[in-house]
Amino acid sequence: MCQLSSLMVLDLANNSLSGSIPNCLDEMMTMAGKYDFVVNPLSYTYGFDLSYNNYKEGLVLVPKGDELEYKDNLILVRMIDLSSNKLSGAIPTEISKLFALRFLNLSRNHLSGEIPKDMGKMKLFESLDLSLNHISGEIPQSLSELSFLSFLNLSYNNLSGRVPTSTQLQSFEALSYTGNPELCGPPVTSNCTSKEELSESPSVGHANANFFGTSEFYIGMGVGFASGFWGVCSVIFFNRTWRRAYFHFLDHLKAVIYVTIVLKVRMLLAKSQVELCNC
Repeated sequence: MCQLSSLMVLDLANNSLSGSIPNCLDEMMTMAGKYDFVVNPLSYTYGFDLSYNNYKEGLVLVPKGDELEYKDNLILVRMIDLSSNKLSGAIPTEISKLFALRFLNLSRNHLSGEIPKDMGKMKLFESLDLSLNHISGEIPQSLSELSFLSFLNLSYNNLSGRVPTSTQLQSFEALSYTGNPELCGPPVTSNCTSKEELSESPSVGHANANFFGTSEFYIGMGVGFASGFWGVCSVIFFNRTWRRAYFHFLDHLKAVIYVTIVLKVRMLLAKSQVELCNC
């Protein structure tokens, strides 16, 4: 199948295909954008192979969850639909090299593993449906870079972590992510703070709460205070130099306090006398 270098639409949905998805999909040159056109990422202009202009047939496809008929604009379609089969294993990373692919539907299978990290490099991606599988891990941050993505369905998998923050991914409804209990962040939930804190250190917080509520904490605090107090007193009592320094410090502190109080009292008295004279 990978030798079909000019293939534009691969639709094998609603069969009983089993096994894994081939790792050689990147050899489909047309879907990889190497044969029929070259994309200018700045202007999004295309230069097509003239041989495709003679293709006049039309197809009824389901690229975004709805049936659509492609006829005159079929030359723009690059689609892989393997939905509703019995495929298993991981999504091959080679699929991320199909830079001309616009629609990918792998829903209703038994796929596992993680979503390929480099899917964000497929800049022309318009539709991605991976629902009803066993895909785990986090949603790749690169998906937030798909500016043309208008349909996304990741529901009913085992995805976890935070939904990457971007205008694109937050624009989809929560139904696109439903069925992933470990997924958090808008639009699934308001934030991930409480979930992350609980998942990171539930045992630590519980242990701290129990420790501060026990009698051992108060006994330890009392013993520590008594040990520190009598330790300082013993040093002052047995060491003459420290004892002299300590009492000298107390005398100096007493003198400072006395002078400060006297000055404050005199200032208050002088102020009150001035106020009485003004009256």
